[in-house]
Amino acid sequence: MNAHPLPGCVDVTPSSITSVVTIGVALLFKLNVPAAQLINLIVTPLDVACVPVFLYLGELLVGAPHVSLAPSTLMEAVGKSISGALHQYGWAIFHAILGWTVFAPVGTALLFFALRPLLALYLTQRKSA
Repeated sequence: MNAHPLPGCVDVTPSSITSVVTIGVALLFKLNVPAAQLINLIVTPLDVACVPVFLYLGELLVGAPHVSLAPSTLMEAVGKSISGALHQYGWAIFHAILGWTVFAPVGTALLFFALRPLLALYLTQRKSA
């Protein structure tokens, strides 16, 4: 059984391509693709919850002004200028991905060391059964 924390970390990237990336990572590391996709679906709420955190981290890293993710602010920006809103929120997506990129190695290591004892316990119980 191949277990790797990378699919879990990939799944919390602040973009909409997590399924494609998860499949790619699963194939690259010879992991179980359906299990990796299941992890993708399970961590979706975490994905949504982390977007503001990654956005803030990315803005902090580049010294960019904070962009509000409130729906009313977004609709107001679109109402004023669609191209201006696309520019503003396009950079916000970039900042969130940058924040995730900085966090991903740390998050992967944390997942690895947190899940390692559980997987070892599971494997020893499975061998004895």
